[in-house]
Amino acid sequence: MKRRTTARSILTVAAAVGLALSTGSSASAVSQYAWVYQSTNSDVCVANWSEATSGGANNGGWTNSWSMTWWYNSCQQHIPAAANAVRVRTDILAFDAGKGVWWVCWSSPYQYNSAPNYDVGLSYNINRACGGDRWYANNTLAEAKSANGTWRGGWLVSGNTWVANSAALAPTKAPKPSLTAREALDRGEVRAGSTTGPTLDATYFRTGKPLPAEDLSALKAVPTKEAATATPLG
Repeated sequence: MKRRTTARSILTVAAAVGLALSTGSSASAVSQYAWVYQSTNSDVCVANWSEATSGGANNGGWTNSWSMTWWYNSCQQHIPAAANAVRVRTDILAFDAGKGVWWVCWSSPYQYNSAPNYDVGLSYNINRACGGDRWYANNTLAEAKSANGTWRGGWLVSGNTWVANSAALAPTKAPKPSLTAREALDRGEVRAGSTTGPTLDATYFRTGKPLPAEDLSALKAVPTKEAATATPLG
């Protein structure tokens, strides 16, 4: 079976906080694309795309999150899942330079595939959701139902990007976080809701069947995705 690419235009949701419609010349993106669940018995496989982008026509960047399903033949074949069997959500992570703390400043609801399909995606304007002049990252949860109806998938965090209040008049960046969003998540040091909120244990961001580390690695081969070249975390 020939491997098929996933088109990003299949389903994109304009969130209530606003969809960035154009990247503009000043945009830069940090992204990761990886398996977050791989079946061991010819069942569903789930790929996760998590991106945070600065700049853009709407000022202040945006997040892109996608959940993509593959089936059989070593996870190389798309088979549309039933409606409401693929879902994605995102947590926008913000960094407070003064306190040296990462926290979840916005949590989206789940977005489901409304009709039979093999992927679903959503985008949020970071500035409208959380404000500008900070370092941000996107943490995406991508999931799909297996043949027995169990949700399978997992989280994947983008790299860190600076988001300004104005793309046209971007202020000087604050120093880059000494602790990346990924490191803070792994250590269980990300706070919920505010810089003084409760810390989220690392297990909060681990869902689905436990897999060997190599199956969750961003370096492991995943299906070809249009424009899905991952950039270094940091």
